[in-house]
Amino acid sequence: MKKSLLLGCAALMAAGNAFAYGTDGCTYETKDGITMTCLWAVGPDLNNAEYTEMFVNNNMNGAYARNCAVKDGVIYVPVGGTTTVGEGDDAKTSYFWNLVKFDMMTGNKIGEVAITLDGEAFNSLLGCNNIGFDDYGHCWVAPYWGGTEANLNIRTYALDTETGALTPLPVIVYPAEEIGSAARMDFFDLTGDITATEADCYMMGNGSGAVFDAYRFVLPQGSDEWEPGMDGYAAWMAEDVPAWPANAAGWGDNPTTVFAKGCNDIAYMCGRNTLPTQYSCAGGMPEMLGSFEQAGEGCSPAKAGATGAWEMVLGDHMYLGYGDEQGADGGKWKISRMGGTADGGTFEGMELMWNFPAKEEVTYCSVSNGAQGAIHPVLPYNVKDENGKEAIYVTTFYGKSELGVYLMAEEGFNAGVVAVEADNANAPKEYYNLQGMKIENPANGLYIVKQGNKSSKQYVK
Repeated sequence: MKKSLLLGCAALMAAGNAFAYGTDGCTYETKDGITMTCLWAVGPDLNNAEYTEMFVNNNMNGAYARNCAVKDGVIYVPVGGTTTVGEGDDAKTSYFWNLVKFDMMTGNKIGEVAITLDGEAFNSLLGCNNIGFDDYGHCWVAPYWGGTEANLNIRTYALDTETGALTPLPVIVYPAEEIGSAARMDFFDLTGDITATEADCYMMGNGSGAVFDAYRFVLPQGSDEWEPGMDGYAAWMAEDVPAWPANAAGWGDNPTTVFAKGCNDIAYMCGRNTLPTQYSCAGGMPEMLGSFEQAGEGCSPAKAGATGAWEMVLGDHMYLGYGDEQGADGGKWKISRMGGTADGGTFEGMELMWNFPAKEEVTYCSVSNGAQGAIHPVLPYNVKDENGKEAIYVTTFYGKSELGVYLMAEEGFNAGVVAVEADNANAPKEYYNLQGMKIENPANGLYIVKQGNKSSKQYVK
């Protein structure tokens, strides 16, 4: 299923430089028939006046603007703040959150709404640390989880992006008997259907500190109760888990998990001590599928850091977007073409496509952004033009530091009226083995599942 959409200022884009914000000033080499263009980018080192307009004036330069999501040409950024009543020992601090919306094509602010729960300000520390859209277009947000015996509840919420109203989703209750293997979880991911009306919903995350923890839960379709998703357990913990760098002492702070495209059992996990590494829990407990150790020259990030990694598909290839440097190094990032196929990318055979910004002397932000460097979303938004040429609008966000959109396209792509790629969630599923043979009655094992215009690897029990 596809729908035609005139994106923001698509007509103006053809005029060349009629954007609300400037670019990063770099030219990107066309590689293997794929072009890359910066549409707009905002950072204090690029243009401080523009940074003030977007970040400072919208309180995005503070401690509580850490993540973003994209849907239908709109960038959504949850922005938090605090209010304090009283003084000294009598002072009481509360939190509030707003959802700031930007036109993906221009960077123009197009709206802002207060995020509320039961009609009141959403009073939660890091309450919107996580934000995303599930496979059915529902927006969800979630706070960090402390991973303590005093708080076994992992809370998630459906967010109405028009009104800002939150609806509590079924609470994930961490098993008390497993709490000894739990640790703080900052950035986790959900996939499937958060309402559990059309499909199962899956959650996966990893733990903070000198540990290698992974957590996975499943909300079965039609149920309002989450179940442990690690072969009957909620958590997986191992002292000698493969990671990269191999000498890492646990994930480190600000752990980050991102599901692989179309998957509910394959994810990229990392932390401040580690680089994004691909794991599968298709057989129950997670196993490493690949790391940057196997990737080609220049692919590996310059240093470890909990930036995350996001898969994107263009044509016959899968690509990976991820952070390169964090903190005082300006939020640089990369896109590499993965080995394997468009249905399943691998680190082995990975080739670097572009560094961002392309010029070494150009930075988005040369001042440390502190803990806000914990995640660096690189979010794809796929489209086709009237001639069938494909492209991806890539949104990059780095807390306190930069927000921008880049166009990755097949040569000859026309950025006028485009067809947004929409997954047909109601299409029948077709199962294929890993050799590409269609299977009518799949038994236990790992299969390629095609549904509409979407393919993924799934473990069938």
